[in-house]
Amino acid sequence: WLENIPEYLSVFTRLTLIDALIDSISLPLMTMAQATGRIKLYQSVVGSIQLAILPASYLFLKNGNSPIIIFILSIIITIIALITRIIILKRIINLNISDFIINVISPLFLTTVISSLLPIYVYIRVKLSIIRFLLVLMLSLLSIILSFYCIVFNKEEKFYIKNFLKKKNKFFDM
Repeated sequence: WLENIPEYLSVFTRLTLIDALIDSISLPLMTMAQATGRIKLYQSVVGSIQLAILPASYLFLKNGNSPIIIFILSIIITIIALITRIIILKRIINLNISDFIINVISPLFLTTVISSLLPIYVYIRVKLSIIRFLLVLMLSLLSIILSFYCIVFNKEEKFYIKNFLKKKNKFFDM
């Protein structure tokens, strides 16, 4: 549908998705900080880090760098902000950093890597077409669902999902 595809469209889209994925880990941390009512330090430090994207982008673009640098800087700053959030929450609520890494970061990272392998393989091996697009889309969805179920969900969550699906199946049998 786009006759003239912008030069950086696919790279911008991929980098934006990576940035959003990393940033999504921060949402529960933000909620924890707000729940304490002690958000002055949290908001001022994290907000300052996030605002750094503006002068950094300006400097890199002014020196003739590719527009892709803005998205790479955004990912780097998002990672720095995530690390800062974790450190501040360690101070505010005594967040156990090693538990957070083991129980949140590691499973999400592992799921991301594992669920990406097959879609990337198909993307590389299959010739550009609508079939490749649909195949990569379906494989991505399936691999993400299976990876989350096997890696991220605990026993209680798996039990809940199984019961939910059983109830839905009974509904469709009527």
